[in-house]
Order: sequence, then C-alpha cells, then structure tokens
Amino acid sequence: MTNSSGYWRYWGKAGKELPEDGASCHLLVYHSLDVAAVGYEYLVRSDTFKRLLSSYLPVDDETIFLDWLAFWLSLHDLGKFALAFQAQRRDLVQSLRGRECESRKIYDKRHDTLGWLFWKDSLKKKIASERWFGEASDFLDELLGAWAQAVMGHHGQPPDSDGAWGNYFHGDDALAAWRFAQEMRTLFLSRKEVAGLPCMPDIDAFSKQSPQLSWWIAGL
Repeated sequence: MTNSSGYWRYWGKAGKELPEDGASCHLLVYHSLDVAAVGYEYLVRSDTFKRLLSSYLPVDDETIFLDWLAFWLSLHDLGKFALAFQAQRRDLVQSLRGRECESRKIYDKRHDTLGWLFWKDSLKKKIASERWFGEASDFLDELLGAWAQAVMGHHGQPPDSDGAWGNYFHGDDALAAWRFAQEMRTLFLSRKEVAGLPCMPDIDAFSKQSPQLSWWIAGL
C-alpha cells in the first residue's frame, strides 16, 4: 500500500469538529484494517464460533479461511468512499484533499447500502472481468454476492438494493475504492489456494451454504 494511492485521502471515523491542532480523524484505510484484524483475532480465539462456521463450510486449512474472511471484513465500509458520505465533514475533505468540498451529492442512503450498490453494479463487474477468484468468479451473484451483502449489511439489517451508486460516488471515489479492494485482495488473497477456493472443492455446495452463513458473518 503506497501513500500515492487515492484511498489515503478518505476519513473513516471522526469527531464532531476539526480540532485546532490539526489532529482530525481515523483514516478509512486504517479503520477497515482494524475491523479485519479484530475479526481475524476474534475467530482465532473463539473455538465455539469457529466450530459453528466449520459446520457450514468444512475447511482443512484454518488459515486459508481466516484470510478469506479478513478480506471481506476489510471491505465492509466501501460505502464510505462515496463523496456523499465524506461530505458530511467538509472540513476533513478539504484537509485530506487540499481543496474545497463542493459536493452536490446527497447522503440520503446509509454507507452500508452505498457499499452494496457499489459492489453489485461496479466492483462485481471488475472482479468478474479480471477473474479475481478463479472458478469462483463465475458464481458472483450466488456465492460472492452473499459474502459482500453480509459485510456491507453490518448495521443489523441487509443493505437496500434500490438506487444507483453513481449518484453518491465521484469518479475519484470509485477509483479509490477499486484500488483499495485490489490492495486488500493482494494483502489477504495473494496465495492461489485462498483466491481459488480449493478448500471449498464443491463450489455448488459453497454457493448454497453462503447465504445461510452470511447471517453469521454479518453478526460477526
């Protein structure tokens, strides 16, 4: 991950106002990695929950499954890349990007829904064309869609599927979100055995189990 990448210019958590000393926010990149790390460590330490997940998805190599899960957890706040969300704190947008925030995009859908809209109508197509997950890339709606919807819907309910992501994201936002997702793929799924899912030899069965498993992942 390089400082020149556009995804460093987005805030993830912030107080109500910008303090005078310039300390401003927790960057979206860091917050996303925090969530992935906490989720990973929780599962490492929670034998009961791991056994429950294993009852849905028998996995021989625990590390492979944990890397797979960490990847999805890191994407849970993709909707916060939307300028509609960022513009809630125009002072931070100006501080991080060095220019006035002149957004006309209305934040009338919560960021969990914005992340899902971006996934299903933009990022999903990129993943399919570049075949990020090998054979599993052919099961984007049945399999990967369940995982994406689970992590995007992290506020207690599934995200809304109505709306167009372009009404909320600027072109720079989409590029930053794409690049961030690519970096997370490199970070967590660089090994072929993780991306290609050989730990799940029956892709059809995995596709059927994923929607049920998604409720537990959203809870996590």
